[in-house]
Amino acid sequence: MKSGFIDKLMDRIDRLDPESLQTYFLRLAQEKGLLETIFEAIQEGILVLDPSGRISYANRAAGELLGFAPDAVKGQHVSRHLRELDWEKLMRFDGGEWSRLVRQEIEVVYPRHRIVNFYVVPLSMIEVRASGAVVILRDVTPERENAASLVESERLNAIRLLAAGVAHEIGNPLNALTIH
Repeated sequence: MKSGFIDKLMDRIDRLDPESLQTYFLRLAQEKGLLETIFEAIQEGILVLDPSGRISYANRAAGELLGFAPDAVKGQHVSRHLRELDWEKLMRFDGGEWSRLVRQEIEVVYPRHRIVNFYVVPLSMIEVRASGAVVILRDVTPERENAASLVESERLNAIRLLAAGVAHEIGNPLNALTIH
C-alpha cells in the first residue's frame, strides 16, 4: 500500500460517491488480507505492539513459538509473554535510543524447549506518524544444537588424538622392554 493512501482517502471522502467509496474500501480490505496472508505464511513470529506495549496483532508463528493462541492475546501486555525487557521504558524511547535495535535471545520452555532470538523495531522507523513497535521472533534452536554438536564432535576428536598420542608414548618404552 502506498504511503499516504489513507490520508488521500480521508481528504477525498466528502467528495466521493458511494460506488467510489466502496471501491476504496474493497481495495483496503484486499491489501489487509494480502498482508495478513503473508504474515501468517512466514516462519518468523510477528507481534505488533501499540504505544502502551499491548499486543494488537500476533501471527501464527509467534503463537507457536511462545505458546499462545494469536487471537487470544490481543490487548494483553507483551511483558506477559516476553518478560526479559523493561517494556514500559522501551516504549518511551526516542529515535536516538531506537537507532540501536533492541535484540535479545531467550530460552522458552513452554510449549516446547527452544531458543528464540527476537528484536524490536519501532513503527516510527517505518512510518513517521506511527507509534508502537514490531517484535520479530526467530527460532534459533536448530542452529544452537548444530553448534553444540560441532563443539562436542571437536572435543571427542581431540580426546581421540590425545589417547592415540598417549598410547604411542606408552608403547615405545614397552617395546624396548620386550626387546631386552
